[in-house]
Amino acid sequence: MRNTLKKLSIYPPIMMLSMYSAVLSYLIPQIKEMFSMTYAQVSVISTMQSVGGLLAQVVCFGVFSALNKSRIILFSLIGAAVCLVLIGFNRVVFIMYALFLIRAFFGLSANSLSNAMVVDIFPKRTEFFVGLYHALAAGAAIVGPYLALALGNDFTLSFAASGAIIAASAVVYWFGMKDERAKPLVANRANFGGIGKLIRIFKRKNMVLYLLISFFSGFVFHITILFMSSYTSEISGLASDGAFALSMLLAGIFVGSLLYSFVAHRISTLKIIIVSNIIALGLFIVMVFVGSPLMIGIFAALGGLFIGPVMPGLFVQVVKVVPDDTGTGSAVLLFGMLLAGVLAPPIIGAIADAVGMRMAILVSLVTFVPVIALAVVLYKRSRNAVSA
Repeated sequence: MRNTLKKLSIYPPIMMLSMYSAVLSYLIPQIKEMFSMTYAQVSVISTMQSVGGLLAQVVCFGVFSALNKSRIILFSLIGAAVCLVLIGFNRVVFIMYALFLIRAFFGLSANSLSNAMVVDIFPKRTEFFVGLYHALAAGAAIVGPYLALALGNDFTLSFAASGAIIAASAVVYWFGMKDERAKPLVANRANFGGIGKLIRIFKRKNMVLYLLISFFSGFVFHITILFMSSYTSEISGLASDGAFALSMLLAGIFVGSLLYSFVAHRISTLKIIIVSNIIALGLFIVMVFVGSPLMIGIFAALGGLFIGPVMPGLFVQVVKVVPDDTGTGSAVLLFGMLLAGVLAPPIIGAIADAVGMRMAILVSLVTFVPVIALAVVLYKRSRNAVSA
């Protein structure tokens, strides 16, 4: 029991990183006004973070997956915390962009390797602990907008506080992961690799399809979380309404991820992904056409409830494809999500500047269609494999 509690120290860092992401999303309207930006320009922040995250996945794929994950995670948490404090005190746009990129490199390195470590240290009931991991991350993110609100929506205080909280979570992680940190720095030399390793991974059955699903799912995740606060605040004119809608979305994702952790061992994960995406698409379409912040928040929460199982479900499925290298499996999945993060914000931001945020969000929902179609293909293949 005591050993299990120590292992649970892997959760606080990802919870605090998720809380920071919600702080950023909530502060998007203020950043837009503070630096006199258009939606297309402010979306560059998300793009830079995605570029930093992509670089992190390349390094995780070729180098970090072969090393002691716990040590790399600790180093990455410290790097992310320092970057956030620097962002809070910076007032130069291009330096801010660069700091967001570097922060994302550290933060997404920690995220990717933490995903993999959950599987490594909890080999039994993997679905439950992966689902719990994503649920707690979403749950902590609910607090983010209200943290910024409590700090008076102050740019400097909000980012500096986020950095300090991540640093505190790193201390918890340091003590809890003592046994893991004591292991050799090089964990598995066979996991070092480059192009040859990439080719071998994508020769694994269905890996390309999972990459595509993560890419298209990334569009919806990035756009709804990044612009939910802006969209709602634009309708009502109140920052508190933006915080409410964003928190409701994250609360829905929290509950959806948590429910997945309890039902995944009874129901096919692919079936869950298919059904939940179909329902979420309908709910988000309704959300776009309701007029009041209260109804936007309610439908955002319901939509979040059904997209909540998608990421933990995809990760569980990918780990089954590469059980011998969980770090690489996590990196490939996040690579797809982050590639969407590079492309989606500037595209949707430009549409928002041209025709409004409502139409921009509606356009982004089209990406539900290939997610559902690809999941159906994978489900049929899994059924055929079982019958064969």
